[in-house]
Amino acid sequence: MALTREGRALTDRHRRGQVRLGAGAVVESLAAWRLLDLADLDASTPTWLAVQVGLMRQRYATSADLAERYLVDFRAAEIGTSSGVVVRPTFNEAAATATLLGNGPRLTKMLIGRGADPEAAFARASREVLGRTQKWALAGGRQTVMASARANPRTRRWRRVSDGSPCAFCAMLVSRSLVRAGTYRTPPDFKTHLKCGCTAEEEYGPTTPTDLERSWIDAYDTAAGQALAAGQPLVAPNRRSKRDTVLWRMRRNSPDLFSDGVHLH
Repeated sequence: MALTREGRALTDRHRRGQVRLGAGAVVESLAAWRLLDLADLDASTPTWLAVQVGLMRQRYATSADLAERYLVDFRAAEIGTSSGVVVRPTFNEAAATATLLGNGPRLTKMLIGRGADPEAAFARASREVLGRTQKWALAGGRQTVMASARANPRTRRWRRVSDGSPCAFCAMLVSRSLVRAGTYRTPPDFKTHLKCGCTAEEEYGPTTPTDLERSWIDAYDTAAGQALAAGQPLVAPNRRSKRDTVLWRMRRNSPDLFSDGVHLH
């Protein structure tokens, strides 16, 4: 959490602006999706892909613009000067193209090949593309804050800031950065899920968690203690493994605290 009230307000305003930008990208992506012809995916894919990649490139750049302006104001509020390096990572067009093809036309074909109804397969692929478009759009701002923090000699650190109603996964990541302040190694990337509204914030010193953040820490500690008592290692799902000993406990122990809470009654 920012050291100053103004800094906290700026971070919240920035997060809300990024979320609005992501929502706009989803609307545009849905319109672009209509360029794909289910009856002839191969012929219609190049036009759709060119439009969709262009959309993602533009939104990525706009997100970075928002983050750059935010950093200038945030630094002025937190440390009294708006000066400092701002690093804007380059949009990875090759990776964006691969993501779109893999989760759009190719996913549609794969599902149909496995026996899915073509319209249902097409709709599933559309949802995947829309979600990834939002994620890519917000990455412009997230990566700008992260890269700028690492290059900033005044901090070299950033922390995750939740949207206020996180899933258990995001709450866990926020909790880790809070409870290990000063010793927690800034992660190399910003782990997200589709429709994630979290953002990043430069960190200029130890701060006291809010009551809400403290509740996430307590929920994590309780679930972790239960896992250890059961003789289980503390693990969460990742790209290589779906094993989870903590998150599913957090969702059930405190269902009203997380957007993906599980009510057992």
